[in-house]
Amino acid sequence: MNGRQYRVRSMKIGADLWLHVNGQIYVVSPEIKKKSSREGSGVESDGQVLAPMPGKILKVNISEGAAVEANQVLIVMEAMKMEYSLSAPIQGRVKSLAVKVGELVELNQMLVEVEKT
Repeated sequence: MNGRQYRVRSMKIGADLWLHVNGQIYVVSPEIKKKSSREGSGVESDGQVLAPMPGKILKVNISEGAAVEANQVLIVMEAMKMEYSLSAPIQGRVKSLAVKVGELVELNQMLVEVEKT
């Protein structure tokens, strides 16, 4: 693309095609949706960090009540034989932490909620 080569990994989940391209995850369905990126990985909504795909939690770098910076890595998960770092979408404090190391998570499961300060 634009004279550059990219390595792409793909996985089909239901009717959706999940693509991992250059550190970002995209879901191709009736429309193309950016699901996560290196900056604030995870589906973001009002400070929530959701699992971008089914996987296993490898690391939890924060605890409930901890202060976090925007883009700080909060959770590392494994999916599709790759590690994904999920970052804080906003600066604030951890309002709730819903997972622990070793836990299996589902697509769009809420992992962490960050409250803006």
